[in-house]
Amino acid sequence: MLPDKLDGRPLAQSAVRAGLEVLEALSEFASAAFLYSRVELDGGRACRARYLTADMEAHAEGFLLAVNKLGMRPDCDIFSGILEVPNTHRFRELLFRTIEALDLIRDILELPLEIFHQKLKRSIASGNGREDAGHALQRYVEQEAVSQLRLDPSVFGVPAQWCLKQGSAQQLQAATPLWCQECDDWSMGRNTVAVCDEPLGAQRLVSDVLHHPDPEIILWRKRCSRTGSERAVIGDDVAVITSSAGVSPLVDSAVGRAAYSSGAHVSFFRVCALLKHPCGQDAAVVHPFPAISSGGTRSLLTSKFLFLRMQVGTRRALSLQVCDALHGMSPTGGLLHSDRTEWRLLGRRYGFPSSSG
Repeated sequence: MLPDKLDGRPLAQSAVRAGLEVLEALSEFASAAFLYSRVELDGGRACRARYLTADMEAHAEGFLLAVNKLGMRPDCDIFSGILEVPNTHRFRELLFRTIEALDLIRDILELPLEIFHQKLKRSIASGNGREDAGHALQRYVEQEAVSQLRLDPSVFGVPAQWCLKQGSAQQLQAATPLWCQECDDWSMGRNTVAVCDEPLGAQRLVSDVLHHPDPEIILWRKRCSRTGSERAVIGDDVAVITSSAGVSPLVDSAVGRAAYSSGAHVSFFRVCALLKHPCGQDAAVVHPFPAISSGGTRSLLTSKFLFLRMQVGTRRALSLQVCDALHGMSPTGGLLHSDRTEWRLLGRRYGFPSSSG
């Protein structure tokens, strides 16, 4: 995020700020239109709101207003030349004629918004110039069918035993996963961390939660992974569906029926330690990101330690520091943090992580 001032000059009315507003409005609309909400990852309230069109209409109108505002600026002639602003009314007409069907896009075709589009781009770029786009689209349709077959063979009338054969299993294993398939659990890595290198607050919390066990039986780890495609290490941020704020040292993860309740919401945390109990339970010690304003900014409570089970509904998140004149630069070129630092957290709604599953 850009500060309000750069080199002593206000950016509120600059062309850069106007362009960023257009990109932000487009991102909000795309998230509202194409996010495939799932109960175990986004909560029941988000799934029910998926079929409401008022929010999508508001984001679309905000995007069009931002585009028109940018096109009317004399210092944005380049943008006006690329996009014929008066024709944006056609997008508005198309949207309001098809808005009732937009929520069905994910139910019909899932892969257009997945990483598979990179394969399409490579197919077009490496083709011989004869129907490259057509061949790429054909590959996409075939891959979509294979992914659906991997998810549920009975839909195509294929016996489940056929998918277990060696040749078929190899092809299905390479298929792009769909958002609607079941989630996988996290598993801890093998690289260990010495107890003395872990924060003292994390050690005390684990000792209290696990009823003061022998410190030597706790296996502290450096990283954990899920299905080999998503990895979390110490210092990463995660998003979890929780059912209440609570004062318990345990993160109240909403699993099963609890995720369907209207009170279930997405909470964000920063991992400060990873551990594996001898009984096989994978967990993490985290710092919470409580909300501090209605605008979506959050603070990081590094003095508070919570115990989080690394379960199905845990996903990676991305934190962005809100920059202002109060933050200086470190000798290495990074931004200095303090207790007053504000953060914006990006999760599934904003396309992070980029892959599904």
